[in-house]
Amino acid sequence: MFACFVSRLLSHTLPWGLFTVMALLGATSTVTAAPLQDGIYLYGQSAQPEQIGREYFVFELKNGRVKGALYLPRSEYNCVSGQLTATKMTLAVQDSYENTVYPYSIPVLPPAAVAGPIPAGNQLNLEGYQRLTAISNND
Repeated sequence: MFACFVSRLLSHTLPWGLFTVMALLGATSTVTAAPLQDGIYLYGQSAQPEQIGREYFVFELKNGRVKGALYLPRSEYNCVSGQLTATKMTLAVQDSYENTVYPYSIPVLPPAAVAGPIPAGNQLNLEGYQRLTAISNND
């Protein structure tokens, strides 16, 4: 119920920003062999932020816990919690409309051989998603 409440809050313009929303999110689970340092991350089906019809995934990794939201800009938000391993991210997604939880898994791809703007030890390639380095209050 609480996750749905947060999801409904997220569907509106929020003046308090991402960090307050992330603090409100509840369920967590342990991370095993995560290829990522603690922090807040944003991934999208588009390399450009806030593209209508494209899914985005914002999550916090802290003390071995993963929690966050899958969302479509100006539309649907669903709270998630799960586990990150070297091969996949396994999530429990709280559907904000039906108040049900369903499993969702995102494969983790091997690190890219080409050096980029992401520091070593902080790379995670999620299949179907691209890392966005700038996180805004809309995320």
